[in-house]
Amino acid sequence: MSEKAVSRLRTLVACLVLAFFWFCMVNLLQDRGGAVGETLARFLPKILSLSSKSGVSEATARKRPSSSELLPDNAPLPPPPPPERLIIVDAGHGGLDGGTQGNGLLEKDWSLQIAKALEEDLVGRGFKVRMTRNGDDTVELSDRIDIANEQANHLLVSVHLNHTAEPSVSGIETFYWLDQSLSVTKAVREQYEAPTGVPLTDSRSELLAQSVQENLIQVTGAHDRGKKEESFFVLRNSNAPAILIECGFVSNPQEAEHIVTSGYRKRLARGIGNGITAFLNEVQADRWYGVTLTPDLPEAPEELVQVPAEDNHNNIQ
Repeated sequence: MSEKAVSRLRTLVACLVLAFFWFCMVNLLQDRGGAVGETLARFLPKILSLSSKSGVSEATARKRPSSSELLPDNAPLPPPPPPERLIIVDAGHGGLDGGTQGNGLLEKDWSLQIAKALEEDLVGRGFKVRMTRNGDDTVELSDRIDIANEQANHLLVSVHLNHTAEPSVSGIETFYWLDQSLSVTKAVREQYEAPTGVPLTDSRSELLAQSVQENLIQVTGAHDRGKKEESFFVLRNSNAPAILIECGFVSNPQEAEHIVTSGYRKRLARGIGNGITAFLNEVQADRWYGVTLTPDLPEAPEELVQVPAEDNHNNIQ
């Protein structure tokens, strides 16, 4: 017999042996329990067929990771400060105010999605969170400030998206404001029980912006556009530390692709949450972190500032 015929004969014998084995197993199982035997008889061939193709299925199932999945991950979360701290999360625009737009994205829609991801992240750390809007609602800027300032022991984080005519521009930037209104300055003085005549410097918003910006860049790998001072309404009228974050450019195709990815929005939320937590850990350790009182020094007594007489000066030499 030829080698080819022998090979076919071996294959036939193997098939007959497997068929005989299968016949015996089914009958045995039917004797012990008809339902079990019928179930195996129906599904086992399919299982064997699928298992024989498992290598192909795995290879086919492997997909090229998206650009957002390739971004560097962040370090472990820092320990949360006391949960009584309240975070006001302000999703920019909404309702009749759509904000900016680009690459098919409307700012009001995606600022809300990022804000909701941030809410989830902060609640997971043990914070209390108050949203200025939970849906596509029109909320005036004054109403957002009222929501924030009626709360005690809070921070304000306003979430926005950016746009420019140049599509290659990208990155994240965080804004703060130090020159608060008189009403805000008064509220801070009352909070720290500072005397009216003593100069008070409050740089907490800048420190919060720095912490959040650094952590956002670490987590997302986005271009770092830094922290910047800008007199936005919600920043100059907040009684508490407040920042406004431009989380990316909808006018940039790559960042627009990231923003619509839930995984990337979670990274944005994690970066903001890490920055808030790091800042509040400093505040927890030092109540006066970022706040400085600079009382005027009293004038020195006249006798201590007199210039020595010329002859006495010569004697000293």
